[in-house]
Amino acid sequence: MKKINKLTSKERDLIAIWKSQNISIRQIAHRLNRQPSTVSRELKRNRWKNIYVAIHAQAVSTQRKIKARKRH
Repeated sequence: MKKINKLTSKERDLIAIWKSQNISIRQIAHRLNRQPSTVSRELKRNRWKNIYVAIHAQAVSTQRKIKARKRH
């Protein structure tokens, strides 16, 4: 079974910086050594008022993690 590697808060910070500099999703993925789909999904799932804010994304991710634990 493949291990799921979650994005770190540092990676989210870098995504936010590079996205604000209009770096492409593919280039961001290459710089982070991640799949473009991972970066695309991150940008899609964790937007706040149609912009990507790393601190908001990390908070949402943490909330999802806590919610998932409560279900089990």
